[in-house]
Amino acid sequence: MAVLAALAGAGPASASITIGRLSPAPSGQCSAQLDMAPAVVSAGNTYTMPEAGTVTSWTTSSRTGIASQMMAMKVFRRVAPLTYLVVGHDGPRNLSAAGGTAGNTFPASIVVKVGDLLGVNTANAGTVHNACDFDTPDGSIDVGPMPLPPGGNLADGAQGSFATVTGLLPNVAAVLAPSNSVTIGATSRSKKKGTATVTLDVPNPGVLSLAGKGLKSPLASSPLQVSGPGPVAVLIKAKGKQRKKLNQTGGVKLKGTIAFTPTAGDTGTTPLSLKLKKKV
Repeated sequence: MAVLAALAGAGPASASITIGRLSPAPSGQCSAQLDMAPAVVSAGNTYTMPEAGTVTSWTTSSRTGIASQMMAMKVFRRVAPLTYLVVGHDGPRNLSAAGGTAGNTFPASIVVKVGDLLGVNTANAGTVHNACDFDTPDGSIDVGPMPLPPGGNLADGAQGSFATVTGLLPNVAAVLAPSNSVTIGATSRSKKKGTATVTLDVPNPGVLSLAGKGLKSPLASSPLQVSGPGPVAVLIKAKGKQRKKLNQTGGVKLKGTIAFTPTAGDTGTTPLSLKLKKKV
């Protein structure tokens, strides 16, 4: 196997993001089961998750005319230099002997964070040499778990030590659907003014807006461009009949809809139910 030899010598129609790269000429470079994460990518598509979200499918390319090829897609998280934790995986999957990418795209559902890495496990490469990686001057890979050989297959949630091999990248691409789900956090109320400030936790950069009958807010007047994940404080007031009711009774319930569109994703909506209180 090219990886083991190099080590011996050295001692992810909807809005989405495609990451990773595929081998331009799949060949049987892999001859042992290993976990494989990208270490450095200096050109082309990144293997790093640019936004939080869900990996919804993945693709690899297979060798032509070779039966029984298999591969698994894995998502890794670097927890220390040359130490990786397995976030999740799909497979191993049987690959098509037709070669290339035909028949080699598979559904997945793996929740990821910004900075997680797309990689592979070479599955049954010890029996059938599959095209788990490809030669390129644009990158390097970290392979493990140590010791090598034999390598192996870390379970989800497990972590292990890896070693770097230059001049190779994993033969895998994936579709990432950025998260559009907003979490409603703490609410602080001013009974003197009859207003409330709600904390909204957004998962990614994007556009945030709010709409609702009888509801007044800067976020309802003008959508807000948020530069990254984190909390956003939103001031909410009553207007019209709801404001009149609040002034008369000291309490009113408002309902609205929070909309969030990540930079490279689809719009998601979250219902908001809020009670305003005021001293009368």
